[in-house]
Amino acid sequence: MFSSPGMRACSLVLCLAAAARARNGTVVTTTTTTTTTTTTTSTSSPKPITDCVCKNEWKHSEFKCKSNGAPAVIRGCPSLEDLEVCEVEPQLSWCATTEETCLQQQGESVGNSWTFCDAATQAPTLPSCTCAARWLNQENYCGRSAKRNRGCPSVEELRECDPGYNGSSWCLTNEAECMEQEDFAGSELMVGKGWAFCDVQTQTAELPICTCEEQWTIAEEDCPDMAGGEMPDFFGCPTAEQLKKCNRKRDPSEQSWCVTEQQRCRQQSEGSPGTETMINETWAFCTPAVKDKAGAVAKKEAAVWPTCECRDKWNSTEAECKDEPWEISGCPTLGELRHCEYSPTQTWCDTTYKSCMEQSYEADGSGWVYCDAKTNEPELPQCECMDSWLNTEETCAGDPMELRGCPTSAEVGQCEEDSRSWCYTKDSYCREQNSHDDNKDEGWVFCDPTTQRAISAPKAAAIGITFIATVILCTSGFIGLLYAYRAYTRRKRAHYTKALLADRDDNY
Repeated sequence: MFSSPGMRACSLVLCLAAAARARNGTVVTTTTTTTTTTTTTSTSSPKPITDCVCKNEWKHSEFKCKSNGAPAVIRGCPSLEDLEVCEVEPQLSWCATTEETCLQQQGESVGNSWTFCDAATQAPTLPSCTCAARWLNQENYCGRSAKRNRGCPSVEELRECDPGYNGSSWCLTNEAECMEQEDFAGSELMVGKGWAFCDVQTQTAELPICTCEEQWTIAEEDCPDMAGGEMPDFFGCPTAEQLKKCNRKRDPSEQSWCVTEQQRCRQQSEGSPGTETMINETWAFCTPAVKDKAGAVAKKEAAVWPTCECRDKWNSTEAECKDEPWEISGCPTLGELRHCEYSPTQTWCDTTYKSCMEQSYEADGSGWVYCDAKTNEPELPQCECMDSWLNTEETCAGDPMELRGCPTSAEVGQCEEDSRSWCYTKDSYCREQNSHDDNKDEGWVFCDPTTQRAISAPKAAAIGITFIATVILCTSGFIGLLYAYRAYTRRKRAHYTKALLADRDDNY
């Protein structure tokens, strides 16, 4: 008998204590036997705690499989589809383990004969980090009087304790150690410390943002033009020109990259077959810092997702091609997609990286992107407002206001003086964002509350042209009106003269 993810029996404190004991691995059992003549004390050897191993076959008897009284037979680490036999919308795979206690167990799984696992590799995994529903922030100014937080707080809320904080939102987690924790090289420790970075809108935990090492040495295989010699050092995110010194054949349009402080971080992506993977490999793509004419940094360097790129050859397994995959090259036309799909409305392709910059929230991490068949280039998705989001601007910084979709200007005005309608978007980077709205890749957009659609403010030049065109049109219309009025008066005068002449002829 074991306690699975559906059985929340132990408290957070007890779970963390159990996890600490399990990681310690030095359990000593002492048996004392006393008689009238002698006392014997024996100590058994501690049993080492090993990696978790999924049972080859086990029974799932919870949720739907408990209510109908028919346990499901599961083999090894099941897929989420297999778990749906007993569970409703499972998020993580798990399995019964051969040992009651094993190394990868965390929280309520410790000592309860189960662990989270990866269906593809059949290997045990840590649970995803989840923010505590209520927790106390005791950092910096809140050291003596802790601030109460709920779930994933906004950066503004975190600044109440640390006014200079300028990083991502974070929270204390229900788990001492979990999936999204990653130590920074030589600096901040996260693994096993009971906290994680998080997204305030989705309230989900995230890996830390990839950070380039301040100084790093390139590997010889990445610098063929200097093979056999001393490899150069780079600082932060190198420019295309700097990287080309290592490889004269390198295309200058290719993304720059750097060695990261973290082994795993947010902007890394798994590669599709034939593409180099990034996950757990201590590197990421990046954009170099931009300096102004005076030499000051105008734009800081930043880690970025890989640019989406259609695979040269890929197989569609949609609809009619589910059993017989249809080979496609690059970005297909709608006509080509109809070979498999019944009524496609937008072209798409499989990508070289499973997660990439231009993907929509529907495609995020799924290895495909919308694309343009004429250019073979990826297309940004149209901006869509989040179904539900929190406005933390201005007067709502300390008390976020929940809004839905595209709110009215009156609703926005309850938080901000500038009451123009806007919303957070389902995609951080989408089509209606632009530089003149200053929201490009910022996860928000102006919108129309009537249609619930994203809108883009016209550029200043366009406004000027529109104004001039309006003036010209109005002037032309006014002149045309004058001419029309002149013609009208002429017609009336001619008619009046004709009438007078007729009267005069009658009198004679």
